[in-house]
Amino acid sequence: MIATDKLRLLAEDIEALVRRDRELGKRLKIPPTIPFDRAQWFITAVWAYLSGEAKTLDRAMGLSVGSGRAKTDSPDGEEYERSRRAWEMRAFENKSWKEIADELSDEFSPFDESSLREGVERHSPYILATFLEKHAALLKPDPDKKSAGG
Repeated sequence: MIATDKLRLLAEDIEALVRRDRELGKRLKIPPTIPFDRAQWFITAVWAYLSGEAKTLDRAMGLSVGSGRAKTDSPDGEEYERSRRAWEMRAFENKSWKEIADELSDEFSPFDESSLREGVERHSPYILATFLEKHAALLKPDPDKKSAGG
């Protein structure tokens, strides 16, 4: 399977997850696995890239470095690490902001839920880019398997 096929399948899986979360949220009042706005941002970027509307995935996601001052803080320091951990807890453990704040309060200098949310929002492009880079092997074709056409 080629990388673009895997990327398309990942976007379709996230779309299905969002649909499921919306239905569960209506019935059970639980927070979504991935915040809807971020899932939509990712899905929109993937479709823009796959359709050729954007030449690169990082450009479709708005992660390309352009001229001028950086739009987000660089990924270093305690706030970034706290934001990264909070992002992972929201995305993969489905924890509430309060649960995340309680869990991280022993490890990081004092903060409130609002500053935690703001940090995650500010650092999300770097966090997601790092996550995708770390897991890029999932998107690469397996050299041991032949493509469908060959």
